[in-house]
Amino acid sequence: MSGLAVYHSDATVGKEPLVPLFAAQGCEIVATDQSYDAAQSTGWSQSNQYAGQIGSLNEKNLCDSQLFEKMVTFRTVDMRHIPKDLRGFDFTWSSCAFEHLGSIAAGLKFVLEQMECLSPGGIAVHTTEFNLGSNSETIEKGPTVLFRRRDLEKLSKKLKLRGNMVNLDFTPGSTEADLHVDSPPWSGTHLRLQHEGFIITSYGIVIKKGAAINKGAWPKTVSLLSGSKRR
Repeated sequence: MSGLAVYHSDATVGKEPLVPLFAAQGCEIVATDQSYDAAQSTGWSQSNQYAGQIGSLNEKNLCDSQLFEKMVTFRTVDMRHIPKDLRGFDFTWSSCAFEHLGSIAAGLKFVLEQMECLSPGGIAVHTTEFNLGSNSETIEKGPTVLFRRRDLEKLSKKLKLRGNMVNLDFTPGSTEADLHVDSPPWSGTHLRLQHEGFIITSYGIVIKKGAAINKGAWPKTVSLLSGSKRR
């Protein structure tokens, strides 16, 4: 198997541990990040989340260095314009990335389009910022947008119309950790926080690429962040 990770300007593969973790399990990973110029223009290159070069992805040594070099490749990719050669992956993933594409519409488009990178039966897993407090008022445009329940339900319908499988769960949770809302300056350890007047949390979506609707034709969709591809 091999994997693919694709990110845009303000959302990068960064130094998350999933890339070396998958590589250590025998998956070939294509890790992607925005270009250095784009990272500089947004200030992302100064953060601890910009990968910059492939070696930084394994800084925690979760994968043998020789195996990592064999299994992982790196390239720059803009999430808004996923190259057409990134196809045939078993899985794709992104971690709080598509809320940074400039608008609700751009984020939803990304999730739909990244499905094109998967083989039939492939799995896409994405997390994003979710507006817990309102299904009407939200941040629809800007460097960080907040998705509402209705936005994700709209996405789910479109995914299913294209033959994919997805189930959404909006159960908010009731433990002490679920009920605590962190506020600025944030503690760094929280499930919920206040952002520009909204209570938000991280929401995960799992999608399975399904069979074609008409005569075995596969649905046209695109958007990804990490994956695995059969030889």
